Amino acid sequence: MRAKVPHAIDACDPGLLGPPPFPGSLARASAVMAPWSLGHMLLYEARLPVVANNFGYGFLDSIRFFLAPSEEAALAIARRHRARWVVATDLVPPMNDYASYLGRPPLLQYGPDGPVPTAAYFGTMQSRLYDFEARGGSVPGLEIAPLKHFRLIHRSQSAIPRGGRWVARWAVYEIVDEAQGPGAAGGGGP
Repeated sequence: MRAKVPHAIDACDPGLLGPPPFPGSLARASAVMAPWSLGHMLLYEARLPVVANNFGYGFLDSIRFFLAPSEEAALAIARRHRARWVVATDLVPPMNDYASYLGRPPLLQYGPDGPVPTAAYFGTMQSRLYDFEARGGSVPGLEIAPLKHFRLIHRSQSAIPRGGRWVARWAVYEIVDEAQGPGAAGGGGP
């Protein structure tokens, strides 16, 4: 991201430290929406402002974004923070904790073979970005619609097994207008 993503402002601009709305001087700011635990790494490696970081800034909005039950709800959060980029990674281990922080029921059930996603899990932005790469798909008894405003721009070469297939360990998306289409770039498998 440091080499291939536009950097309109300094990632450490002090105007970014306060809560939204940001000052007009930061109108060109393009932040990264990612799980809060990746905030410092992205700030350091990508040199881009982040919505959430390891100090707790943006923690709840980060989990609200990834657990959003619709693309529209996630976009509202992203736009409020001027996020243009999204980094998705595996959130299965803390998923039920995150749901409880928002007062929601568990999104995963645990059985003898480990976590099993509920139907509600597949409706989250987390699943639609991480498991389906914004392209949509299906699981038994459920169709997942493609995302209209998220374009895959990069996925890691490393992958993890998920549901009988390999899923990129992390992926980067650009938030775009609808005309550019769902999961439009990045092609190929992890």
